[in-house]
Amino acid sequence: MPSLAKIILLFALAAIVVLVVFVVACNEDTPSVPYAENASTEDIASAARMAAEAVNRDSPIPGQGIVVSGTGVASAEPDLALINLGVQVLSPSVGEALNTANTSLENILTVLADHDVAESDTQTRYFNINTQYDYSSDDAPTVTGYQVTNELSVKVRNIESLGDLITDVVESGGNPVRVNGINFAIEDTAALEDEALALAVEDAKARAGRMAELSGVELGDLVSVSQAGGAFPVAQPASFAMESMARSAPTPIRTGDLEITVQIQALYTIK
Repeated sequence: MPSLAKIILLFALAAIVVLVVFVVACNEDTPSVPYAENASTEDIASAARMAAEAVNRDSPIPGQGIVVSGTGVASAEPDLALINLGVQVLSPSVGEALNTANTSLENILTVLADHDVAESDTQTRYFNINTQYDYSSDDAPTVTGYQVTNELSVKVRNIESLGDLITDVVESGGNPVRVNGINFAIEDTAALEDEALALAVEDAKARAGRMAELSGVELGDLVSVSQAGGAFPVAQPASFAMESMARSAPTPIRTGDLEITVQIQALYTIK
């Protein structure tokens, strides 16, 4: 009975013969080869080499040629601010804590409406009533109060009014107000992504040309190109200390610019 290795070898040889016959039928430049039933081992090896040469001649293989990466960066001012704000109240009574938190939050919502923030741009992101305990004694812990936390995620589209909005929120909400951070974003990044992509393609082409020049060869055609990755604009969050915020002047806010980075990989042939 044939061994497993011999069986695998026979199947491999049969696959090579089929490939050779297919290449012969499709490529007029490939020399003719013997039919499979009359082919010796040397014939098959020779046919395989000729088939490989034909494939190499007619089809560019990834990795053969000049492979480069290109990077494009486009920037713009943000047009959207994402604020995490809310209230936090500690009181001996859970009812008192909840009522105080609710009153403060209602005042905040009124300010948001006055600044033309749509209701659909506000969303409750966290609500919690937490019992506070005193663990200082050796006896069982005792309840000292209740803490109510209610946080919102708010989209502000009129960034120019952001400083005034934050100041008004603090003044109307009082001491329970918490502003946990701000992120800036660009709502529609399609145009910026296209700009970055075009720059990435130009960068890749320039790199390939320079590499060909330094290597003493002539740059051929672009064979393939793919996007390797992209970075979307997210600003670092900014935190605020309520005690130090001015009550009569707008809170200073700087948006800066946001960048979108696109990276591509390209393969060029060598003439």
